[in-house]
Amino acid sequence: MNKALAGDLPPEERSRLEAACEEADREIDRIVYALYGLTEEKTVVMEGAG
Repeated sequence: MNKALAGDLPPEERSRLEAACEEADREIDRIVYALYGLTEEKTVVMEGAG
């Protein structure tokens, strides 16, 4: 999807692809949090410690 965004697209298609990318990112986050038994709050704390 990100490769498609690099091209010249009509605004409505760009908007649709951006929304799909954001949803895919959220789904990946949910899967990773579940896999490692994390909550979003723990992740934010861990990122701040790095």
